[in-house]
Amino acid sequence: MLTFKETFWQLTRNKGRSQILLLAAAMLAGCVAFYLGNIRANEEAMADLAKSIDVQVVVANSTGENEAGLNIATVQHDNFLNNPYLKDFRDNAVYIAAFTEESRQRQVTSEDTSVIGVNSMECLWDVNECEFLEGYDESFLGGNEPLCIMYKLFAEQNGVELGDEVSFPLYQMKRQQGGSMEFNSVGEQTLKVIGIFDSFYSQDMYVPVQWLRDITEEQGVKFFYAYLYATIKDPMQLNHFKAGAMDMAFLEPNPDSRDEWAGITLVAKDQDFITVAEELGSNVRTFKQFQIPFLVMIVGLVVLAVFLIMRGSRRDMAIATSLGRPRLLVALSNFLAAFIAELLGCAIILPVMVLGAGLSFGGALMICGAFLACAALGNVLGLALILRFDAFTLLTATD
Repeated sequence: MLTFKETFWQLTRNKGRSQILLLAAAMLAGCVAFYLGNIRANEEAMADLAKSIDVQVVVANSTGENEAGLNIATVQHDNFLNNPYLKDFRDNAVYIAAFTEESRQRQVTSEDTSVIGVNSMECLWDVNECEFLEGYDESFLGGNEPLCIMYKLFAEQNGVELGDEVSFPLYQMKRQQGGSMEFNSVGEQTLKVIGIFDSFYSQDMYVPVQWLRDITEEQGVKFFYAYLYATIKDPMQLNHFKAGAMDMAFLEPNPDSRDEWAGITLVAKDQDFITVAEELGSNVRTFKQFQIPFLVMIVGLVVLAVFLIMRGSRRDMAIATSLGRPRLLVALSNFLAAFIAELLGCAIILPVMVLGAGLSFGGALMICGAFLACAALGNVLGLALILRFDAFTLLTATD
């Protein structure tokens, strides 16, 4: 009980000393908050990076330059879709229809009616709006039914309305070396028009890509996708995904290759993510590298502050010890007085950490706890230096 009374007496009798310790504690705790807060902020930014920056993976040709209009084999497509590191798959296949009577009477060309197979409306960047037949919606693209949506202007030019069925010879378009086209017939097909879409620039018809694949393989024709991409689920697992690329029957890009149209390589659009991740990772490593020296410096500053501020109280300490008061209890009362002042300094700076620095309340408490641990050690060392005196020598010395 006497020790706590002495502690209170130390706080109130030496108000100036207590105020200086309080302010010093607030300033040093703010420095610790700034330092450890930077580490935490960079770590949180690293954790949130995957949500803020998407990393897309695109199938490309052997040189890694062409990403559209390719010949992507079904085995590579299926391996790609089964990859556990990928999500949000998008693919398409390009076909041509001899839709008009005139086109049926001549050899089909790439200028004829376009029929594009896709697996999602997300692939249709150029579609402004689409009016669907009652009972249907955009989910049809994920199926394999003979359904289509048609470009509004094309439908008007050919007298087609919602709910109509249209029939035409359908041809697969396959690029050859040099850029020429090979057209492979997949027979006469009949589609129900379940949607009319408007667009500033568009193909004539969109159909489910799985339906195209099914009818193509039924005709004994090898099916190819023209475009294929996905998004990495967790960009932090990017290296694991790349390491398994060979297992999906894909190769590394080869700038010297002459195969222009085979979709056999993977290109990760990861430059932005890698740049930001490396910068944040470098910041975290740098801060953590100097974390221990920084905390040692804080302890040293506390030792210096306690020594300089309490040095003037050595005579009081000497009187107490000369009267039989154990040095340990004298040190304890002064330790508690200093620690309470430092605790009050943390209480003052805590709202600033939360409101000013944007730290969470729990994070600010953790930082204050780290500072108080350093302060407690500093108090012990500072008082150990101060109490290294001979009471008789100190009391009989003259100024």
